[in-house]
Amino acid sequence: MEIRLAHAALVALASGCTVPPPFHTLQTASTLPAGGVSVMAAGGGGGGEGLHSCCGGAAARVRVGIGGNQELGVDGNAIFSKDEVAGGFRLGYKLAPSARLAVLAGAGAFFIERLPSAGLDLGAVVSLRQSSEVVVPYTGLRLAGAIPIDSDLYSGGGISQTLTIPIGVSVRLGPRWEGMAELGGLGALSEARSSTSGMVETQTNLGLYGALAIGWQR
Repeated sequence: MEIRLAHAALVALASGCTVPPPFHTLQTASTLPAGGVSVMAAGGGGGGEGLHSCCGGAAARVRVGIGGNQELGVDGNAIFSKDEVAGGFRLGYKLAPSARLAVLAGAGAFFIERLPSAGLDLGAVVSLRQSSEVVVPYTGLRLAGAIPIDSDLYSGGGISQTLTIPIGVSVRLGPRWEGMAELGGLGALSEARSSTSGMVETQTNLGLYGALAIGWQR
């Protein structure tokens, strides 16, 4: 099982965009064997362009190996700023076609007060060393999109897209324990209807985040 944080949504949360499901990385390219289970807990925060008193968070993820270098996972997460608390979940899939490369995909929902949204994400993670090493640096790329659960797709936060690029390191702390640290950059774009003019407007934001995590697996 695994527990992680959705820092990457912090730009969308603070700027009023629709928030995609959690899509930052906090994992290497390696996969669990069939029947293997991993649990990770993480916390962190970040800020960026146009953000005020933002943001921190915590999350939980469960990962299960299903064989064939594949995993299924479930995420739960919460993000908070000075004025808002939001939460969501994600169902994820991971496939590692090689020892140092994995493809990630997922779908989920996010809830900010009366503005629920649904979204998809797709990405990849690259390990820079073999998973058998004690220290494994990694990087990746994550694309995500979300729409409001409403008859008007441009209501609330409107249609949002995000791109995240993480850089992190995994450190083996024992036979079953792992520590991780990750820094990342995030770009967000949203198209939403203005509350004053009623016209659809486009907004962009940039941000940075950091996270620390501790994990256990069997």
